[in-house]
Amino acid sequence: MSYTKSLVLLLLLILVTVAGCSHSRRTERAELAQRAKTELIGLSKIELLTCAGVPVRSAAEGVLEFLSYGSSSYGWGGSCVVTFVLKDDAVKTISYSGRTGRRSQNGEQCAYAVTNCLATQDST
Repeated sequence: MSYTKSLVLLLLLILVTVAGCSHSRRTERAELAQRAKTELIGLSKIELLTCAGVPVRSAAEGVLEFLSYGSSSYGWGGSCVVTFVLKDDAVKTISYSGRTGRRSQNGEQCAYAVTNCLATQDST
């Protein structure tokens, strides 16, 4: 096999490996985002502010409070708005909106906003 063919094959192998790793990370982030929708329910407002920081938007309607956080990736233009709905100072629901990820990794862009809170829950 010639040097050029060997070099081309090596480059193709590297590209396939890198693409596989990237896909795996996106899938892992999508799974984290889905876990957050159940595991962060019941989190207190103080715990949320401690792990997620100050929200980019907040609103109140009756007994409900809405805290929204932005999350984005500049690699392909995905973005996510994570909204925590609180009642009695505890998380009741979590929703995701925006370009949250590709079909097979729906929600993966949202993981950036919830990862710290999941790590806090995992350590308790």
